[in-house]
Amino acid sequence: MTKLLRLLAVLLFIFAARPAAATPCNNGPMVTCYDYLPQYQTANPAWRYSHQCCDLYNHTTVWYVYIDDSSGQWYLVYTDIPS
Repeated sequence: MTKLLRLLAVLLFIFAARPAAATPCNNGPMVTCYDYLPQYQTANPAWRYSHQCCDLYNHTTVWYVYIDDSSGQWYLVYTDIPS
């Protein structure tokens, strides 16, 4: 029983020492998204890409910020920048 407890203690130490999985929001300085911006799955072709931001609440989701130059409105888009 003592060997089993020692083994468990060693395994616990090994797993506790492992670094947490890095997310894009934690890899470097990225701004936090405003929570009042409208959210869309895809961007309108008329919108201009501006920058990326991290979700205000879970801080793991990366949103792409687009701007409609005709109205000055900003939008959060979940999918990647279209080619």
